[in-house]
Amino acid sequence: MISVINELRKMKIGRVYIAMLIFFVFGNIFISFLYHDNSFQSHEALENERNMYVETLASIENEDEYNLKNICEEKIAIINYCIDNNIPYQQLSVPGNLAKNAVAENLAILFIVLLINNLV
Repeated sequence: MISVINELRKMKIGRVYIAMLIFFVFGNIFISFLYHDNSFQSHEALENERNMYVETLASIENEDEYNLKNICEEKIAIINYCIDNNIPYQQLSVPGNLAKNAVAENLAILFIVLLINNLV
């Protein structure tokens, strides 16, 4: 174990970790600006969005092959909660950010493979 730690010190792995940390921080900041949605700032826009889901729910026939009724009911409940509690709708959250960060995950795997290659 000591030899592995010594090899990591020789490769100056701290710089790689700092570079990865800087990359992920700036990547997340960029993603938050890129996917920031201001289209639902007013109650009127939220009401229109809710009415669209209500109309879609009313137009669904008996056979619901893609489970659209549950999706529409869930969206209506989320919009009603946002309206009642005066919170923003469709803002970037942690799970949404992670979903949009899939490319960064691949780069992290690439860094790990290069690190293991240097150790071997």
